[in-house]
Amino acid sequence: MNFHTVKHPLLTDKLKELHLYPVGDTHVGDPCFDDKLFMETIKQIKEDENALCLLTGDMINNALKDSVSNVYDSMRPADEIRYFVKLLEPIKDKLIGVINGNHCIRTDKHSDISPAEVIAAKLNTPYFGDEVFMKIAFGQTVPHHNQVYYGVFAYHGAGGGRLAGSKVNVVQRMTQVVIADIYIAGHTHQMSAVPQMIYVPDLRTNKVNEQKMLCVSTGSYLKRDGYPAQKGLPALVLGSPVIIMSGKKKEVRAVI
Repeated sequence: MNFHTVKHPLLTDKLKELHLYPVGDTHVGDPCFDDKLFMETIKQIKEDENALCLLTGDMINNALKDSVSNVYDSMRPADEIRYFVKLLEPIKDKLIGVINGNHCIRTDKHSDISPAEVIAAKLNTPYFGDEVFMKIAFGQTVPHHNQVYYGVFAYHGAGGGRLAGSKVNVVQRMTQVVIADIYIAGHTHQMSAVPQMIYVPDLRTNKVNEQKMLCVSTGSYLKRDGYPAQKGLPALVLGSPVIIMSGKKKEVRAVI
């Protein structure tokens, strides 16, 4: 598992609130890609002075001849990469990294070339591969004046099901893998945010402490047509959630 300490000029002792936008499952190149909504999200991130953005996989549709996606109604993968990078240009200074997704893995398997890694290089942001544990520190606690530290685990996601509960399980099951304050996953195209609690024993002080956790599913930018319509899947609310992290005390919430 990659461990990464996020370094960014925004993360200062004076920052009172951080807005983390996990953006994924855009599927640029698919005919159902909602480019208008995606450009609205980019505009929102650009205008948000407290914003950072993590790309959580499946940024491009990446239809290949032997993949599920239809090569006849998608853009060429190379054009998808160029178009996606162009769309992200206004906020590339707010990016903190890129995670791989199953659509990009199609090319990884065929030719050992990762479209997600190419996108990260073009946007000059870290490439994390399949998963990452990030440390984010900023702000000052009251009254001790210490920085507030957050542990964030993120991966693209896998599996899922037709109903909302099974989709939420994709991110919730990662609480069994690593202890974090925030868990982020995509893949299901279902936006959600579920708070949880775990008890963590501290053997030095002989206490059992409560640790709050927030499980966030990142949503999508695919309108209901094509594959969802063929499979009889329900329509989903499109877009990306915003994870709001306090710089005064460890406190997290999400806006969907």
